[in-house]
Parts: sequence; structure tokens; C-alpha cells
Amino acid sequence: MIRAVLTGENDELGQIPATDVAKLIVGLQQALAAAASTVVRQKRRGSTGRHPAIIEAASRLTFQGVEPGSVAAVFALPDLSSGVADQLDVGDIPDLGQLAFDRLMDALSSNDPDPELARAVARLSNDLNVGGHDRALRLVGDRGRVATIDQSVRDRMNTLARRRPVERDEQLVGSLVEADFERKTGRLQPAAGPAVAVSFSDDLADRIQESLRNVTQVVGHVTYDPSTHLPSRVDVDHVIIAEPLSDISFWQHVPADEQARQQGITAPQQIDDLHTDLDLTPEEIEAFFAVVDE
Repeated sequence: MIRAVLTGENDELGQIPATDVAKLIVGLQQALAAAASTVVRQKRRGSTGRHPAIIEAASRLTFQGVEPGSVAAVFALPDLSSGVADQLDVGDIPDLGQLAFDRLMDALSSNDPDPELARAVARLSNDLNVGGHDRALRLVGDRGRVATIDQSVRDRMNTLARRRPVERDEQLVGSLVEADFERKTGRLQPAAGPAVAVSFSDDLADRIQESLRNVTQVVGHVTYDPSTHLPSRVDVDHVIIAEPLSDISFWQHVPADEQARQQGITAPQQIDDLHTDLDLTPEEIEAFFAVVDE
């Protein structure tokens, strides 16, 4: 069992808006899902897939009731060792629900939480307007653990969420120029930008070896550098090797003027050809280029 206690000026039964209780339930489940995701990634490092089914099951809270006084919603964490999740790949983490809650509690006092988890806590505290009207959210576990989301935690998580790298599942295309099969790492060189660090699992080793020095499409969990917004790392789930181009003309260099001639493209011969149908005054034109210069 866990308790989520809202404290504030109007956070009592009969006064608190029902929408705030709904935001509490949804936001807490999203935070637990983010925490479960970090646990799965750590325990199954190098495995393929993002394990969405087990993460969803681990964060599916069961509502038990509301205690009097300040709104204290009581929830039961899911038990993945029971028949509820027989079809899921629980394997080595049947207590994922409890591990996710512990990871969430750890993150609330950490200055370096997982980026995904920091964003989830920031969303929860923003949606509940933590800090406004002296509002805070206290989480209590049945093992005696207590942690509070207050204004300082909200500010810290929002700062961390803004500066942390973006992560999402997508695909990258480039040349796989290097692979270390002992460490299961590599380096993907896109057509533009810096090389991207690659990590892969044992079952992808043969496919990685085939793709070396070839144009390759890798699908997986991509991390972006927060300062450049360019991909810096990818945890590979799937590898697609591009088929070689059979048309020899693709590799032949054609000057730009010859390409323009072949395609019937001609450049303007007079300045009047660069006209617009808009009736602009000289002042408006000057204002336009001033903005362009900036």
C-alpha cells in the first residue's frame, strides 16, 4: 500500500476540486511508469524492446479509498508475481511495482535522477500546482518511507527536466564505422553531424558485423545532446542494412549548371524578375530586412 497525501489551504474532503484528485492519480501513475522504465533498463541492459506491457502493469495502481482530513488517497501497488501478469515477461523483476515506487522516492531527494523520471515528477508537480496555496504532496509507503514533493522539489525537477537530454524511440541512418563485440558498443556516423555512440545486445552482434562499413538504419532508444539537439547515443533494437544502389549514374558527379540545364531551370536575368505581388512601401521592405539581419 502507498498513500498520496495532498496538503494545502483547501485540500480537504468536500473542498478539493475533483479534477485535482484525477490529476494526482494520473500523474502518480505516469511517474511510477517512468520509474519502472528506469528499473527495467538497468536490470535488462542490452536487451531488445522497451517492455511497454510490463511497465504499464507495474504502474497500474488499484484505488483503495480516501482517508479523512487532508486528502490521503490510498493505493495498492500491483503484484506482478500473481496471476494478473502471467502473460508478461516478468522474469527477474516480479516486484517491479515496489522497485518503481522505491526508485521514485529516491529520485525526490536526488540531484541527478533519471531524465525521464525528472520530467514525470515535474509534470505531476506542475499539474497539481505544488507550492501554490502552501500545497505539497507527501508520499508514504507501507515500509515506513516518506518523501514530499514541495516547491523546492518542483523547482529542482523542472530545472533538471529542461537541461537533461531528450530521449525517444526512433531510427537513425548512417555508416556503422566501428564495433566492439566484447563491450557490445559501436559508432554510427550519420551523413551530417558527429558520430553517435551505439550499444547493442548479443543477439544483434551478427547483424552489426554484417552492417559494418555499410549504410545502415538502426532503430532503438535515441538520446539527444541537450546543447546541440543532435543524437549522441542509441540503444539498438533493430538493424536494417541498406541495399546497394545499382544505378551507376548515381555515383557520377554532375556540375550544378549542367543539372539546371537538364532540368530546364534558369536563373533570373533581371532584377525586375525578382518581384512580388505585395504592395510594400520602402519602410516595410526595410523593416523586413532588418528582421532578417537579426
